[in-house]
Amino acid sequence: MVRKNAKKGERTMLIYLLRHGRTEYNAQKRYQGQRDIPLSAESAAKLRRADFSPEYLAWVAENETSAHPDGERKSDFCRRVCTTFAELVDEALENGEEQLVIVAHGGTQMAAMERFAVPHKTFHEWCGPNAGGYVLDACDWKTQRVLHVVKTVRYAEENA
Repeated sequence: MVRKNAKKGERTMLIYLLRHGRTEYNAQKRYQGQRDIPLSAESAAKLRRADFSPEYLAWVAENETSAHPDGERKSDFCRRVCTTFAELVDEALENGEEQLVIVAHGGTQMAAMERFAVPHKTFHEWCGPNAGGYVLDACDWKTQRVLHVVKTVRYAEENA
């Protein structure tokens, strides 16, 4: 779907930034980090929202300034994620794509949304459920490096 920016008359792209379905690590309340953990068998049918481990919550309580066990500092993570996210958006726009779909971990989603989404919210305010996310309009990306939230989406029912 291509949208028209009424102000500039330019065509723009919609971005679907979605959080993956539930994994075994989510079920065990474990931090996934950069690991590629497969979806759980239950996820195929239910895709439930996961809670977080005590270690993760302690890290959050410390304002995520230190590196997470088996991970990296939040600032380093966000910089890495946002650099790659911006490159994906730039490339898709340059190629004239009508839409870009990104399925990622929750932290990836929160980092990109905190940095680029309008309205502005904090990292944790952008925490979406598993199997859900945001549709974003890239109409002002080239000039302002912002993405406008069109709507919040869920691609599976939590209790289905």
